[in-house]
Amino acid sequence: MGTITRRETKKGVRYTAQIRLRREGVIVYQESQTFERKQTAQAWIRKRETELAQPGTLARAQRQGATVRQMIGRYLDQYGGALGRTKEATLKATGETWLGDLQDRDLTSQQLVEYAQMMENRGALGEGCLCSRVKVHPGFTAGKQNLIAEFFQ
Repeated sequence: MGTITRRETKKGVRYTAQIRLRREGVIVYQESQTFERKQTAQAWIRKRETELAQPGTLARAQRQGATVRQMIGRYLDQYGGALGRTKEATLKATGETWLGDLQDRDLTSQQLVEYAQMMENRGALGEGCLCSRVKVHPGFTAGKQNLIAEFFQ
Protein backbone atom coordinates (compact mmCIF):
# COMPACT_ATOMS: atom_id res chain seq x y z
CA MET A 1 0.00 0.00 0.00
CA GLY A 2 1.36 3.38 -0.97
CA THR A 3 1.56 6.45 1.21
CA ILE A 4 1.21 10.13 0.39
CA THR A 5 3.10 12.82 2.27
CA ARG A 6 2.06 16.47 2.08
CA ARG A 7 4.93 18.98 1.95
CA GLU A 8 4.94 22.79 1.98
CA THR A 9 7.48 24.27 -0.44
CA LYS A 10 8.25 27.75 -1.76
CA LYS A 11 6.24 26.87 -4.87
CA GLY A 12 3.23 25.70 -2.86
CA VAL A 13 1.99 22.36 -1.61
CA ARG A 14 3.50 19.16 -3.06
CA TYR A 15 2.47 15.57 -2.50
CA THR A 16 5.06 12.80 -2.48
CA ALA A 17 3.63 9.39 -3.28
CA GLN A 18 5.73 6.46 -2.08
CA ILE A 19 5.43 2.74 -2.70
CA ARG A 20 7.34 0.17 -0.63
CA LEU A 21 7.04 -3.54 -1.25
CA ARG A 22 8.10 -5.92 1.49
CA ARG A 23 8.77 -9.64 1.34
CA GLU A 24 9.14 -11.41 4.66
CA GLY A 25 9.58 -8.07 6.45
CA VAL A 26 12.34 -6.82 4.16
CA ILE A 27 11.86 -3.95 1.71
CA VAL A 28 12.49 -5.42 -1.75
CA TYR A 29 11.36 -2.44 -3.82
CA GLN A 30 10.86 1.27 -3.20
CA GLU A 31 9.70 4.03 -5.53
CA SER A 32 8.47 7.59 -5.04
CA GLN A 33 7.30 10.50 -7.13
CA THR A 34 6.18 14.05 -6.32
CA PHE A 35 2.99 15.67 -7.61
CA GLU A 36 1.23 19.02 -7.34
CA ARG A 37 -2.18 17.46 -6.71
CA LYS A 38 -3.13 14.80 -4.19
CA GLN A 39 -5.56 13.15 -6.61
CA THR A 40 -2.75 12.71 -9.17
CA ALA A 41 -0.55 11.12 -6.50
CA GLN A 42 -3.34 8.72 -5.54
CA ALA A 43 -3.91 7.77 -9.18
CA TRP A 44 -0.16 7.14 -9.67
CA ILE A 45 -0.05 4.85 -6.61
CA ARG A 46 -3.03 2.83 -7.88
CA LYS A 47 -1.50 2.54 -11.35
CA ARG A 48 2.00 1.55 -10.13
CA GLU A 49 0.68 -0.96 -7.59
CA THR A 50 -1.40 -2.60 -10.33
CA GLU A 51 1.63 -2.70 -12.64
CA LEU A 52 3.90 -4.11 -9.93
CA ALA A 53 1.36 -6.84 -9.14
CA GLN A 54 1.78 -8.28 -12.65
CA PRO A 55 4.08 -11.32 -12.91
CA GLY A 56 7.67 -10.38 -13.74
CA THR A 57 7.24 -6.63 -13.34
CA LEU A 58 9.03 -6.43 -10.00
CA ALA A 59 12.01 -8.39 -11.36
CA ARG A 60 12.27 -6.01 -14.34
CA ALA A 61 12.01 -2.97 -12.06
CA GLN A 62 14.82 -4.26 -9.83
CA ARG A 63 17.05 -5.20 -12.75
CA GLN A 64 20.42 -3.44 -12.64
CA GLY A 65 20.93 -3.25 -16.40
CA ALA A 66 24.07 -3.54 -18.46
CA THR A 67 26.17 -1.31 -20.67
CA VAL A 68 26.46 -1.96 -24.38
CA ARG A 69 30.12 -2.83 -23.72
CA GLN A 70 29.06 -5.52 -21.23
CA MET A 71 26.48 -6.91 -23.67
CA ILE A 72 29.09 -7.06 -26.44
CA GLY A 73 31.50 -8.81 -24.07
CA ARG A 74 28.90 -11.40 -23.15
CA TYR A 75 28.04 -11.94 -26.82
CA LEU A 76 31.72 -12.44 -27.67
CA ASP A 77 32.13 -14.86 -24.76
CA GLN A 78 29.23 -16.95 -26.04
CA TYR A 79 29.83 -16.79 -29.80
CA GLY A 80 33.36 -15.39 -30.23
CA GLY A 81 34.88 -18.57 -31.64
CA ALA A 82 32.24 -18.80 -34.36
CA LEU A 83 32.67 -15.19 -35.52
CA GLY A 84 35.04 -13.91 -38.15
CA ARG A 85 38.00 -11.77 -37.10
CA THR A 86 36.52 -8.63 -38.70
CA LYS A 87 33.16 -8.96 -36.95
CA GLU A 88 34.83 -9.63 -33.60
CA ALA A 89 37.17 -6.64 -34.03
CA THR A 90 34.26 -4.40 -35.05
CA LEU A 91 32.24 -5.41 -31.99
CA LYS A 92 35.20 -4.78 -29.68
CA ALA A 93 35.81 -1.37 -31.28
CA THR A 94 32.13 -0.48 -30.89
CA GLY A 95 32.31 -1.35 -27.20
CA GLU A 96 35.20 1.08 -26.76
CA THR A 97 33.27 4.08 -28.14
CA TRP A 98 30.74 6.31 -26.37
CA LEU A 99 28.06 3.82 -27.40
CA GLY A 100 29.70 1.18 -25.19
CA ASP A 101 29.18 3.36 -22.11
CA LEU A 102 25.40 3.58 -22.55
CA GLN A 103 23.11 1.55 -20.32
CA ASP A 104 20.73 -0.76 -22.17
CA ARG A 105 17.69 0.98 -20.71
CA ASP A 106 19.01 4.35 -21.94
CA LEU A 107 19.75 3.17 -25.47
CA THR A 108 17.46 4.70 -28.11
CA SER A 109 17.05 4.16 -31.82
CA GLN A 110 18.24 7.73 -32.37
CA GLN A 111 21.55 6.97 -30.65
CA LEU A 112 22.05 3.91 -32.85
CA VAL A 113 21.38 6.02 -35.94
CA GLU A 114 23.81 8.70 -34.72
CA TYR A 115 26.46 6.05 -34.15
CA ALA A 116 25.96 4.59 -37.63
CA GLN A 117 26.12 8.07 -39.17
CA MET A 118 29.28 8.87 -37.21
CA MET A 119 30.91 5.69 -38.44
CA GLU A 120 29.80 6.40 -41.99
CA ASN A 121 31.27 9.92 -41.82
CA ARG A 122 34.57 8.43 -40.65
CA GLY A 123 34.52 6.09 -43.63
CA ALA A 124 34.32 3.06 -41.34
CA LEU A 125 31.27 1.63 -43.07
CA GLY A 126 31.50 0.05 -46.47
CA GLU A 127 29.00 0.94 -49.15
CA GLY A 128 27.26 -2.41 -48.86
CA CYS A 129 26.98 -2.22 -45.08
CA LEU A 130 23.45 -2.39 -43.75
CA CYS A 131 24.35 0.20 -41.08
CA SER A 132 24.99 2.80 -43.76
CA ARG A 133 21.34 2.59 -44.81
CA VAL A 134 19.74 2.61 -41.35
CA LYS A 135 16.19 3.91 -41.29
CA VAL A 136 14.18 4.10 -38.07
CA HIS A 137 10.51 3.27 -38.31
CA PRO A 138 8.36 5.99 -36.71
CA GLY A 139 6.52 3.32 -34.72
CA PHE A 140 9.61 2.49 -32.65
CA THR A 141 8.51 2.79 -29.04
CA ALA A 142 10.26 2.96 -25.69
CA GLY A 143 9.00 -0.53 -24.87
CA LYS A 144 11.05 -1.95 -27.72
CA GLN A 145 14.26 -0.29 -26.55
CA ASN A 146 15.04 -2.97 -23.99
CA LEU A 147 14.76 -5.92 -26.38
CA ILE A 148 18.55 -6.17 -26.49
CA ALA A 149 18.76 -6.23 -22.72
CA GLU A 150 16.04 -8.88 -22.39
CA PHE A 151 18.00 -11.12 -24.76
CA PHE A 152 20.96 -11.06 -22.36
CA GLN A 153 19.02 -11.71 -19.15
